[in-house]
Amino acid sequence: MEYHVSDIKQNTISVLFGGSDSEQQQFIRHFLFHFRKIPLPMILGEKAKEITNHVHGLLVCDTLDQEKIDYFMTRAVLNDSESLIVFYNCFEDIKEMQKLIVFAKYIQCTVLIVSKKCPELSYPIRSKTDYVFSFRIEDEVSKRNLFNQYFGSFQSYGPFCEYYNEIVPNNKILVSFIDDHKFMNWNNVPIANVFEVGSPYYSIYRDLKNTFK
Repeated sequence: MEYHVSDIKQNTISVLFGGSDSEQQQFIRHFLFHFRKIPLPMILGEKAKEITNHVHGLLVCDTLDQEKIDYFMTRAVLNDSESLIVFYNCFEDIKEMQKLIVFAKYIQCTVLIVSKKCPELSYPIRSKTDYVFSFRIEDEVSKRNLFNQYFGSFQSYGPFCEYYNEIVPNNKILVSFIDDHKFMNWNNVPIANVFEVGSPYYSIYRDLKNTFK
């Protein structure tokens, strides 16, 4: 069964594992295009500014420290369901990712967490994620974590790998949503090459240079 980014609901937590930089950025662009009417869209990550070549109107933070992350979190709390946050390969520390998932679920904003690897998360944490997507993962430990944590309806790891290796390398992405295994084909989901997101009302938040001196 085919799945589209447009099927993702607002005020949910989505996680994307694996993929190259270009694949991850393509997914982020599709995600932002789908939610382009959310007034306050934000993105954190060292390569976050690369997204702004195609997406205008984002609040961007590309040098991570606790003060800036706290600033983003404060904005999300104040605007709750009117906020969207993309965490683009921000967390090497699994504890930070777990804290983020709990916090995002609590404030009910729309969140996308992008990570090269799939870490081992506790059940109370991973059960809070609503959508799980996976591009190709070369790391065997991450792939096994993906199977153990999100694709347990397969009888064993072997059949999962066969399915995974058939779907993921062919310009497709594996999707898990309530144990219903689907795939997404990027070629069938065209979006604008350059587009605007967010509301001009929040433009005061978009220049972090004056906020963090």
